Amino acid sequence: MQHTGPKALARDFDNNIRKIESAAYTDPTRTHTVASLLQHERDRGVHRQGSESSLYLREQSGAMGLLWIRRTLAFQSDFYERLLEDDNADPIDAIHHAYQQQLKPYHGWTLEKCYNLLVKNNMPPRRLLLARVGGYDDQYSDASFYEKKTCDELKRLVALWRPLIQKWKRSFVELGMEDTRRA
Repeated sequence: MQHTGPKALARDFDNNIRKIESAAYTDPTRTHTVASLLQHERDRGVHRQGSESSLYLREQSGAMGLLWIRRTLAFQSDFYERLLEDDNADPIDAIHHAYQQQLKPYHGWTLEKCYNLLVKNNMPPRRLLLARVGGYDDQYSDASFYEKKTCDELKRLVALWRPLIQKWKRSFVELGMEDTRRA
């Protein structure tokens, strides 16, 4: 299970990218932004009416791919932000917090159990996690230098992601495409 989980997550992310690309290729002149791709799918009737003011997104649509990528980025952003709050932050606490906020509301029982198993079997200690993210050996004599550099880069990444995530969410909400069903 140690390598299966991360590989499955990477495959899922790749599948979401393919959904977006496929939708964008239908009419590249009308699908060059997130909002325009969502509007294009809405105009074409790709999705079915859900609750009063919201659509149920078709599973293989570009909108569904964008929705899950946005949720994944929000999850990663919250995780890194929590992990970087202090030098003693526990990665397991940080990831559980991010999961509760960003993914759990959209996961059914099975996905929640898989997530818990994945975290339990794959989450390294903070120092090793940062070394893996930063691409350095945590046994280097100057590992603390690289750890600080990695933390600084992650803070910049989170600062870049936040407005993007918020803008994407606004587009989904304004178009009535914020599908909140559980997977």
